[in-house]
Amino acid sequence: MLIDGGSSSRTGVGQYVIEPALKYYGESRLDYIIVTHGDTDHISGIQELFEMGYPVVHLLLQTGQEDDEALQLLAALAAQAGTEVSYVGRGDQIVFPEMTMTCLHPFSDFFTDDRNAASLVFHLSYDTFDALFTGDLEETGEEALCQRLSENTLFSGELELLKVAHHGSRYSTSEEFLSLTEPEMALVSAGRGNMYGHPHAELLDRLADYDVAVFQTQEMGAIVLETNGSRWKVLNKSWVYSVQNM
Repeated sequence: MLIDGGSSSRTGVGQYVIEPALKYYGESRLDYIIVTHGDTDHISGIQELFEMGYPVVHLLLQTGQEDDEALQLLAALAAQAGTEVSYVGRGDQIVFPEMTMTCLHPFSDFFTDDRNAASLVFHLSYDTFDALFTGDLEETGEEALCQRLSENTLFSGELELLKVAHHGSRYSTSEEFLSLTEPEMALVSAGRGNMYGHPHAELLDRLADYDVAVFQTQEMGAIVLETNGSRWKVLNKSWVYSVQNM
């Protein structure tokens, strides 16, 4: 499964980054690609995969965003390649033998013209390990998700992994959101020296206030998390951050 893949500053991400990474891990096809929203930095590499003919079984897109031109183009490329295209929202699930991915946002009557606010959000549950993938969710979308989180017990204890929304924007990952999710670790995906200044200092301060261990791609490069559902570790070429018991 791949969640998003692209760049707004470079070309060839599908050919020179994503496909080689998949080959490195011994993958010859993808069962699922989840596109959280239609911004270039989240889909350009995925477009290339379809143009290259890389095998993909399912493509999942945002419900309520069927008229988004970027997503329409991506859906057409996927259909031409023989990939099944589905629009998903809150409550939809992908169920594996030991792991479940549940969509938490958006929901059918959530209407917005803001791609970020309508980002697909998925909760991964694998034994006692919980992770949340948030796309570029901001403001109104995050408020709607917080309402959902406050009404339901979705996590057994704290969240182990949070993929921080919108590359660490100050307008995402509010104090309310952090108090509801209680992440142990946060992963921030942002390019070195990016024009937006991501991640913003305000966001990093909030994470520090909640004692969250923060890992940033712009400082560490590719970050890998490995888990068997009860233990997990985060690693790159030079270090390992490990939790033995959860």
